[in-house]
Amino acid sequence: MKEPTPRQRKLAQNLIEEQLKDHPGTLAKVLEKTGYPQSTIRGTPGEIVQQKGVQMALEQEIRSMGEALAKVGVTPERVATKIRRLLNAKIKVRTFIKGTMTTEVEKEDSFAIDKGITHALKLGVGGGYQQVPVGPITINFFGNPKLMEMKDTFEEQIKATLSLQIESPPEV
Repeated sequence: MKEPTPRQRKLAQNLIEEQLKDHPGTLAKVLEKTGYPQSTIRGTPGEIVQQKGVQMALEQEIRSMGEALAKVGVTPERVATKIRRLLNAKIKVRTFIKGTMTTEVEKEDSFAIDKGITHALKLGVGGGYQQVPVGPITINFFGNPKLMEMKDTFEEQIKATLSLQIESPPEV
């Protein structure tokens, strides 16, 4: 099979980068950033992303990202443990009563818990978030079954680890 062209590789990188943003842009903007001509962008931009070379480049990018994360110790188990810690976070609150008298109470850290819930929902725990289209086109490069399988496998490993930790919480 033919290797992806440099522009297809760049498009794959730009698609992934855009998808990781809080507010992803349109496919047309990503294609423009990658250097595709306006005539192609106005024509059938969705077909460009479905090209075998682009799909292959996306697979390679995601695989290399997974390998890079694993090399630095970011595993599904570690992610699940961190989310679990966020969900159980406590904060010490000190209240001044009079003069130098104080009380110290341990309360739930609502900001950390919110962050943990957000991460868990993004992974699909409890049904997850519903995808909301942004602009006229939602960038969804996961139309490729292999990419979906890779993503789903990683997410399932994290969910399984979270489930195990909920049933038998680790010592903190």
